[in-house]
Amino acid sequence: MPFRETARAPGDRRTAVRLALAALQTGRPGALAPLRELHIVSRRVRATGLAATDESLAWAVGVILADVVADGLRAARASGGDAGPLPTDTSDRLLSEDFTSNAPEREAWSALHHRYFARPPLGIGDLVRITGTPRRTVGRRLALGYGLVADRLLEREALARAGTDGAVARLALPQALADLAPSEALPPLRPAQWAQATTLATWMVEQPEAFVAQLGTLDIAFAGRCAADPALRMRLTPGVRDALLAALVGASRDPNRDLRERIAAAEALAPLGDPRFATHRGPDGDALVAPMVARSGGSYPVGSDDGAEPNTAPRHRVRLAPYGIGRFPVTRREWAAFIAAGGYDDSRWWDGPSASAWQRGVGTSHGLRAFVDEWTAKFRSDPAAIDAHLAAGGLTPEQAARWRGRVAMSPDELAGYLAELYPDERHVAPRDWRDEPADGLRPVDGITWFEARAYCRWLAAQTGRPFRLPTEAEWEAAAAGRAGRTYPPGEVVGSECGNTVELHVRSATPIGLFPAGDTPDGIADLVGNVRTWTSTVWGPSPTGPPAYAYPYRATDGREADEAGQACRVARGSSYLEPLTTARCVLRAVAERPSIRLNAIGLRLAEGSTG
Repeated sequence: MPFRETARAPGDRRTAVRLALAALQTGRPGALAPLRELHIVSRRVRATGLAATDESLAWAVGVILADVVADGLRAARASGGDAGPLPTDTSDRLLSEDFTSNAPEREAWSALHHRYFARPPLGIGDLVRITGTPRRTVGRRLALGYGLVADRLLEREALARAGTDGAVARLALPQALADLAPSEALPPLRPAQWAQATTLATWMVEQPEAFVAQLGTLDIAFAGRCAADPALRMRLTPGVRDALLAALVGASRDPNRDLRERIAAAEALAPLGDPRFATHRGPDGDALVAPMVARSGGSYPVGSDDGAEPNTAPRHRVRLAPYGIGRFPVTRREWAAFIAAGGYDDSRWWDGPSASAWQRGVGTSHGLRAFVDEWTAKFRSDPAAIDAHLAAGGLTPEQAARWRGRVAMSPDELAGYLAELYPDERHVAPRDWRDEPADGLRPVDGITWFEARAYCRWLAAQTGRPFRLPTEAEWEAAAAGRAGRTYPPGEVVGSECGNTVELHVRSATPIGLFPAGDTPDGIADLVGNVRTWTSTVWGPSPTGPPAYAYPYRATDGREADEAGQACRVARGSSYLEPLTTARCVLRAVAERPSIRLNAIGLRLAEGSTG
């Protein structure tokens, strides 16, 4: 069998194809699987319009078919079968020849990577042993080789995008969304072919700044992830690092990029440090200070008389003192500083009997138990509502099944189930805190009103600035402006304006990804993503009429710091809700202060409410 030729010419695609066909003719089990995989990949690649050149597909054919040959050799040796006139030390000998040759042809290095180094457990130590080459030389040669492979693949992807002015990226997301069921999550982007080779090259490059700069012109998110590696990060000058951070921020807000590319850019930015935030050293620990937007005092319109939303009438004007409001919701990265400073353990930040009790672990389950009780009663009276929420994307099939199970329970069974599911216990982090990186730029959610208030008090003490929760009127004035806009960006809103259920993300996205949804003065993420707590009291029940109806009067008791378990107003829309809930006047959501629901976070206000 002619395997000797494959080994002698690892970079020769024609030889690999010819010998792979010979391997297929032997009828080895599984030999056709890589070809089927190639067909599927090829079809998907052509459908997206990315890197669909004949050259790139031919390269993939060569790699996959070469893998068929290598797999056949391994299988034959493992079974003791005849692998042809191939010496037992051939793989080591040929690796040495390949590795120490001076041929810089990029496809040969690509074949070397895929045929040898990408197959664990072969590592640098093995290469040193096999080739008899010093470790430093091995590192340099690998860096060169992986750099050449990455260069070629990056160039191919760049050429596929050239001249499209972002059209390819814009088409990818609608195509992905079109095939999803209402409750399905947006699939991730196809992994880049060159990612593994480039990652391995990161810590071995001799000119790290040139490497990061070149990589950044083609995939800024991947450049950011490579730059976050400690071995590379310490080798970047402040100027290069600052330029990279600015490019990552710009990419995260580039509307011509696929949403998933923007998410990737923001996630790469987080470990490097978002330049939009400042670090303040306070008496009780370091704090991140969010960018704020100044609002001038005066008269603002709030409410509505059109009858489209409950509890919004009458439309009236409120007079507000000058105040600041957060450009973004508070992020997990900011909240991590509160946890690190012992914020959950320090009683100074938990003012009032109700907040103090919650901090000690008393009554922490009250909100969630009451929430499940109320929704179980709703679904029991109208079982079809579960299917309606499922069809609208508000529930996943798993969540719908869970609600059906609760509906089937007797009152005693439900009470026992909730006592076991939500026990009274002390919390030292938001709900589901460990599910995502603590240093991320996604808004913190799954927090109670008590936690939101404690964070504001802690941040104010660290910075000496009067941070607090906004009042309901301040939130609406910031969202609608003096003109009384229907939606935060204007009179119309679309899916490009925010992370709502229509985008199928089904979780919070990093801050600031939707510039089309910003208000004219730059306040972001008021459309979708997470609702945010306000300081305003609603009343005893989240489903009943408000105890404090409009018109808004700040002095009538609705802004009381201590109101026991009275519900507080949460404003905005979220990733679990449709675009229609992004109207500025919507005040239909109120929650118990002890509830920890996903998709509810906070946004800072600053200044006196007087």
